[in-house]
Amino acid sequence: MKTLRLLRFIHLAVLAEALIFFGVVLYLKKDAPFVWINEDQPALFTTGILAAIVSVMCAFIVPRIMLKRVRLKGSKEKQMQSYITMSIIRMAFFDVAMTLCIVFFLLGECWIFALVLVLIAFIFVGHFPTQSQITREIEFDEVDFSEDEFNAT
Repeated sequence: MKTLRLLRFIHLAVLAEALIFFGVVLYLKKDAPFVWINEDQPALFTTGILAAIVSVMCAFIVPRIMLKRVRLKGSKEKQMQSYITMSIIRMAFFDVAMTLCIVFFLLGECWIFALVLVLIAFIFVGHFPTQSQITREIEFDEVDFSEDEFNAT
């Protein structure tokens, strides 16, 4: 099983999707005047910021809840399959938050959403899948994995 390679590929694909979508939105709105905060539509601003914050919070809370179940699985293979699912859900919550920022940037023409997008993207990059992250979250011993699991060519 190429768990680490799969998670890294998905992670980079989610990040690339958000950056490409943001680039397309910037190109479409290249002539539009942007403001930091659109005071004409405070409900749009509040809704966008709250939705992005709730999505990021879910990216931290939901995987923690799921990790308890992952650790209870009997075999290493079942734990890894459950961990893959949990990691993809975490990435999906980050993707939702980034996409919401881009959509609200498009609708509200506020730079604050681009700033929040960059902040979320940095947090997302910080969650790049590594062997130590997987062993720490599942609470495996380092000797539980063969080198082929993480370093297969």
